[in-house]
Parts: sequence; structure tokens; C-alpha cells
Amino acid sequence: MTTVTSPLYRAMYWSQRCTTTTQFDLDEILNASLRHNSRNQVTGLLAHTKEYFVQLLEGPYHVLDHLLAGIRRDPRHRYMTLTQFLPIEQRNFPHWIMGEARLPDYILAQVQCTDRPFHPGKLTNAELLEMMEMLGDMLMETICPT
Repeated sequence: MTTVTSPLYRAMYWSQRCTTTTQFDLDEILNASLRHNSRNQVTGLLAHTKEYFVQLLEGPYHVLDHLLAGIRRDPRHRYMTLTQFLPIEQRNFPHWIMGEARLPDYILAQVQCTDRPFHPGKLTNAELLEMMEMLGDMLMETICPT
């Protein structure tokens, strides 16, 4: 019997963070993600500012599709905009069941002009991906400094 593995997909979205969303809510999101993602072969990273969330998820199509439906209903954010849902050859974040961090100013300055407020909808998919990769690198340096 041949085992068929699901091809990998990447989903990326941004949304507006509700003003009532607290650090406790972020911790709750992270803890739920850690439980769910480890069981379902999902990896990814959740970035946030005071106003926005940007999340990148990697895993099997059917798992991501179901997960995104639940995320869309989450009352801690609104105006979810799916910017990418496509097959990928390999994971960008193979070591992250789920990483979470506030986007630091130096990363925001590298992907968007600093003379205007950050808005993820003004970035291309390539810029959003680059931003998430920089954040992932920053988190890895924090955990495993060279």
C-alpha cells in the first residue's frame, strides 16, 4: 500500500486587529495554535502590530482551508484579507509550529516607507513574505543566538 501525502500549501492573510484584543488574547491564540498545529502538520507565524495581524500558515490544503474558515470567524479581528493560498515545494517555517511576535519598527521600515502608517494591504505578497521571513529570522536569533 502506497502512502499519499498531501501537497504543501501556504496561506497568508492580513486583518485588522480589534481594539479590544489584549495580550491575553494573543497568548490564547498561540496556545490554541500550538495544540492544533502540531496534530495537523501546520507550521507558521503570526505577526502583529497595534492595528493589524499578518499570518502565514503552511500545511495540507484541507487542513488550511478548514483552519482559515475558523480564523475568519474569530471576533478578535475583522476584515480578513486572504492574500495567498497556493501550493509550495517546501516550508518557509519548518521549525515553527506557531511563532508569534509584534512586528518591530526596523522590519516595518525595511518593507514600507516610514513616512506613512503601516498597512499590510499596501504591500505586495512578496513584500509580506519577506517581512514574515525577516520576523522568523529575528525570532530564531532570539532563541538560538549565534
